[in-house]
Amino acid sequence: RVDALRRGISMGADEAIQITDPALEGSDQFAVARVLSAYLKDKPFDLILAGRQAMDDDAGIVGPAVAECLRIPHVHSIVGLDVNDSKKEAKVVREVENGKENLTCPLPALFTCQKGLNTPRIPLVMNVMKAMKVQIKKVDLSSLGLNPGDVGSLGAKVKVQKYLPPAKRPPVKMIKEDFPDNVKMLVKLLREEAKVI
Repeated sequence: RVDALRRGISMGADEAIQITDPALEGSDQFAVARVLSAYLKDKPFDLILAGRQAMDDDAGIVGPAVAECLRIPHVHSIVGLDVNDSKKEAKVVREVENGKENLTCPLPALFTCQKGLNTPRIPLVMNVMKAMKVQIKKVDLSSLGLNPGDVGSLGAKVKVQKYLPPAKRPPVKMIKEDFPDNVKMLVKLLREEAKVI
């Protein structure tokens, strides 16, 4: 959305590009990655930062798929980043199950980021006003050398049949008895109602 692009400019981005085309409707994560990598392939970059996962499907595929299309290294879910320009490498920290993992990665590379990597700056009112006037460059599929059949529902590898809400949970029961009667009541509920013991 253009609002998100303008917010990025107000927070300090140099420019924003909107890739838009009616054929993109119905694109899956792989088609989105194909489009982004088609845009990026001829651009000079040392580092690409991407979100860890999309809000709609929570899949976490687009960032790694872009890295694969561009044939560059990728580290997923980083919470720390230190770039060494002279060595053309980055030291990254990512959270793992039992702690943190410190990695060194050659550049150019793509990193997907988690909350905690940095604290976004609050844009100044003056920068918000400037961002509202900035012309957002629009790019379509033909300028990227892609055909409508490469994206959208035609190019999708994954077809979502439907989304379902999680099953409703039974109401919570509070056990008000004191010990040891509360333990007896819990065992009874687990045996008779939950049928787990």
